[in-house]
Amino acid sequence: MRCRFFGILKPNIRQYMPFEWSVREWLYLGASLLGSAWAVFFVLIFRGRYLERSSRSRRWLAGSLLFSLSFASFSMAFIVSEGKIIFDVPLLLVALGVFAAFFAGALLPRLFGFPLIVAASSALVLFSWSFLVYPAVADGSILGRVRFSLGSGIVRVWFAADADIVEIPMSDRSAPLRFEILKIDFDQRFPIIGGSSRCSLLRVVWKDSVYTGNARKGLAELFGDPAARSFFIVPGVRPSFTAISVPKGGLESGVRLDLVLSKDGFRFSM
Repeated sequence: MRCRFFGILKPNIRQYMPFEWSVREWLYLGASLLGSAWAVFFVLIFRGRYLERSSRSRRWLAGSLLFSLSFASFSMAFIVSEGKIIFDVPLLLVALGVFAAFFAGALLPRLFGFPLIVAASSALVLFSWSFLVYPAVADGSILGRVRFSLGSGIVRVWFAADADIVEIPMSDRSAPLRFEILKIDFDQRFPIIGGSSRCSLLRVVWKDSVYTGNARKGLAELFGDPAARSFFIVPGVRPSFTAISVPKGGLESGVRLDLVLSKDGFRFSM
């Protein structure tokens, strides 16, 4: 039976949240604060006698504040998850790694702290450039649109992610018009973006011609090449590359087809 305490308390807490964090974010925040707090206490315990009294007082105050905030974050994780967080071993192991990183960084800032900040910043920039530039999607999201004009013999393709329209002159409608799509799924353990999917129509291929949206020409070449994609293998990130052709009858005059993401993959919808 579900405890009434959580049923009563959760709505009141979420009412005052500026935005809803998941259990994962509260857990990681608590681990980072606790790691920093223990680093401060470690210095006080083993090197406190070499510090001035005012410095010791400030450190005790800072450590106590960090420890209190970490306790509050862990409490939020426990309450929001209704106690189930203590059984999520993979998530707890990641939180342990976060604790160790912040403990080492706060304890030895020159040896671990600054290199950790530089490495994390570089990884974030590379990660954002290679993966997060693509829009978040869900079932039913429209990735692109195609429409054929019989009078001009031109196919107009709309790239949803770029809000860009590409015109393809088609003299032979018997040749397949192929849409190539990149979909990226993130593991649940990633902060903020964990459990989400990002997707984009990378390029459209007709015979030997390749068409892309203006904003993603370089990324289309990068992720369109399997050898290049191998350099961007990141644990917990699952990129998949799919090609789908416009069905027969889709290139009739006035017919508009939407490329839609569904639970079963990708499909064209009128």
